[in-house]
Amino acid sequence: MMFCRECGESLEKGMKFCKECRTVSQNNETAEPVQTNGSVPPAKMSKKKKMIFAAAGAAAVLLFGGYKYGESVTNKDHMIERFETALVKNDEKELASLLTSNDPNLNIQQDNVKGFVSYFKENPDEISSLVASLKNQAANLDHNNGKVLDALANQTEQDEIITLKQDGKTAFFFDKYTFDIEPVYLEVSTNYKDTELYVNGEKIGMANHADFEKTYGPYLPGAYNIEAKLKTDFIDLVKKEEVSLFNSDDKEEVNLYLEGEDVTVDMGIELADLKPKLLINGKDVGINLIKNPTFGPVLTDGSMDMQVEATLPWGKVKTKKTPIDDSSVTLNFASNKETEQMLIDRIVSYTKERLSAYTAGDVSKVANITTKHKSELQREISDAKQAEIYYKGQYERTGFDLDQMAIEYIDGKWMAIVPTVQTYKHDFYSQGEVPELEEAEEDAIYRLIYDESEKKWLINNVEYSAVFLSDNIKEVKESKPKIYQTSWAKALANAEEEVDADEVSSFVTDYMYATIQSINERDFSLAAPYIDPNGPKYKEQKEYTAHLIEKNITEELLQFEVQNVAKLSDSVYEVSTYEEYKIVYGDGSEKYKNFNTVHKVKEIDGELAVNQLISTKEVK
Repeated sequence: MMFCRECGESLEKGMKFCKECRTVSQNNETAEPVQTNGSVPPAKMSKKKKMIFAAAGAAAVLLFGGYKYGESVTNKDHMIERFETALVKNDEKELASLLTSNDPNLNIQQDNVKGFVSYFKENPDEISSLVASLKNQAANLDHNNGKVLDALANQTEQDEIITLKQDGKTAFFFDKYTFDIEPVYLEVSTNYKDTELYVNGEKIGMANHADFEKTYGPYLPGAYNIEAKLKTDFIDLVKKEEVSLFNSDDKEEVNLYLEGEDVTVDMGIELADLKPKLLINGKDVGINLIKNPTFGPVLTDGSMDMQVEATLPWGKVKTKKTPIDDSSVTLNFASNKETEQMLIDRIVSYTKERLSAYTAGDVSKVANITTKHKSELQREISDAKQAEIYYKGQYERTGFDLDQMAIEYIDGKWMAIVPTVQTYKHDFYSQGEVPELEEAEEDAIYRLIYDESEKKWLINNVEYSAVFLSDNIKEVKESKPKIYQTSWAKALANAEEEVDADEVSSFVTDYMYATIQSINERDFSLAAPYIDPNGPKYKEQKEYTAHLIEKNITEELLQFEVQNVAKLSDSVYEVSTYEEYKIVYGDGSEKYKNFNTVHKVKEIDGELAVNQLISTKEVK
């Protein structure tokens, strides 16, 4: 069997043409020359050719379609559409793939486009403006055959954050377009050394000196959170700025000055060997204000407070919390509850003792005063006697200015200054006059000295002059004011008023509180002026006070009531009282006890004094 050389179809012997492809047979030995005058039927296309032509056609279609697709997805309009979609969807990955920069130091990745995305997320209306700018740039590229004219390029660089550029070819056929973005730099300044600087939570540097300034970058345009942090022993200072880096300039100035100040403290003392502790918001910051009176930085808006703690001759003292509301703060050791009370008690006791001494003409009735002041008081009494000026009155109350109460250390001595306003109902009168008691206020500045050998505050001077008091006044009232009257007045020798039950009751109340004060302040002399030095009570009370001091026991008088005053003779009274105490023992334990007590009180030279403890009985 023979086959067609062209298409491989089987041929029968003697066939002139292949019946499949109409090719003249070369295998027919008897075949006549073939006439090609059109009588030969047209040849059919073989399957192979059909397949070849079909494949070629398909390839052509695919190539054309691919070209058109590539042309469509790489043209500038489509790229702008991709860019706009990525912005609207906050697609950081897509935007990172689309953006380019001429700055070799700006490596655009997904992480550093966050600020760019954040800006448009917060300002979505600006997306349309940016897209319109890109479309306008695209139209200019078409108009200028894909090239940006110099004038247009200059204008674009000045006014636009993104420039649409035609940059070579992609896939050998299509124009390549890029979104070229201009980077920005941060010029950061801050005022304190060791301040740490952050951009979007990432640390970028630290100030190595005060008034620090440095440029950081490059960054993509966008919204950024810039922070400065300074951690000190006093406070953690933080300054935050939210900046939009879309200025036409390539550098943005960011001022991160921390709102702290250095503070100088005036304590009124200059002691090299005193080591006070400075506490800021209750924390010891390790600064000795004697050596270093200035510290900082801290906030001076009153949100922070300070205290000073030190061991002084009269004990361990911690001042009250003082708001830091200025760069200069005055602070002293009188700003302490225990010290305040110590000075207040001393002045109240002195005021009553002074009236007793003045009306009795006996300066020895005043305890806890300096020799200098005792001489001044004696001269005052002598002048009154010589001028025959007499006195009758009641001491009612004292207002203490806690803001102006101060302690200073001058010439090796601790001194206290206490401004007060004192209220009396009294009258100074002459021989033959009848006293008329009228209420009067006296401004008085008390000056005290601490006697380190006797370990107590002594009154050194009283200045009676106008005082401008603050609003921070602590008032101490007399519950039952005692009447004091000159006992050496000749005109009254035969007409002296009889002491009544109220006066006796008031006296015993004063005595009882004075004994409690003497126990708690470890100073018997505070109670001594109320006791008859020749009576049994004097020795008994002195020994009892010494015993409590030795055992470190203190007492608080919770309730006191004079229940009865019985007159035994012209100058002797029996006084019955009821007391409730809280007793605090040396080991810290406490007990509450109630007593019914009876005292004998005598009038001696016109003055009352406790003579004897008649009885005391615990009430269960």
